[in-house]
Amino acid sequence: LRADSRVPLVVIPEDQCRIKREAKQKLRTTLEQQRKVNCASPQQAVSSSESPDDCVALSMETRELINRIVTIDQQFATPSTDTLMKISEHSEANNSYQQLAELTILSLQLIHQFTMHLPGFCKLSDEDKRILHKTCKTEVLVLRTSRCYDVFDEKVVLGNEEKQWRYDREQYREFIGPLADLMFDFAHALSKMQLHQAEYVLLTAIAIFSDRPGLLQPKSVEDIQEVYTSALQSYVDALRPKQRNIFSRLLMKLTDLRSLASEQSEIITGISSAGIAIMPPSSSQQSYDMKFTITKPHLQHRQQHHQQQQQQQSPYPLYTQAHYQPSTSTGYP
Repeated sequence: LRADSRVPLVVIPEDQCRIKREAKQKLRTTLEQQRKVNCASPQQAVSSSESPDDCVALSMETRELINRIVTIDQQFATPSTDTLMKISEHSEANNSYQQLAELTILSLQLIHQFTMHLPGFCKLSDEDKRILHKTCKTEVLVLRTSRCYDVFDEKVVLGNEEKQWRYDREQYREFIGPLADLMFDFAHALSKMQLHQAEYVLLTAIAIFSDRPGLLQPKSVEDIQEVYTSALQSYVDALRPKQRNIFSRLLMKLTDLRSLASEQSEIITGISSAGIAIMPPSSSQQSYDMKFTITKPHLQHRQQHHQQQQQQQSPYPLYTQAHYQPSTSTGYP
């Protein structure tokens, strides 16, 4: 019913309604394809799939570096179908909490392998490698979760193209408590930027090679990080010439990520230390038996302990927001 009968009734033609529906569906399809690219990883590097003019703007060394790390990301982006089927067989009858916990552990194992294979990582001392592995996993896990965020359904899609699980905010709250809201808000904000796979991977590498307490050679780590930061800036300048502020926004996202990860670090550490067989160190993703033992009350106890520590400890240091200038060196470690 019209509120005012004096106002003429406007009827939208069916053709306009159809065009609007088709446009909305096209946008949804485009965003879904972009999410699949980010989460499942295509077979070709993103940098090589852009227009030739964009690629020419990048130096040969930058293109080689990006192609290399995107290939590494493809190798360790998702668990094998055989492994995912074992999760399905093991916990199909259990609640979503059990499945989400096991999928998270698999992601942490893949993150470990991905970090090991990044250019420059092998040149660090064993102690610095251990520190970076331990301190970066929460940040990288949040980034990977953001890559698999479906902005329409507001759910995180885990698994691979053949076997998937979808989890909403409430299910993550049952898993990691109120920290789920921080992670979902971060994922939603990052999804609006519609990043390419190469940008996600470079951002991940920058997060991994950041200054951490206890590093024996912090300058070496900083030098490696600057190579990746310069590559990201070059890529953004070449592929997004009209978005001049995108690089500074990405660095700000790293600051947000560092702050968020400091809230989650102990919970993720508790999850990763649960009793589950570790993936073989080889690049092949062989199947293995699940021996997941962590319980929900145990995790809740860790959350309470973490909250008590947060009240006693000083805030975790944030990323510097200084903008790196393009490196004069064209090589990478």
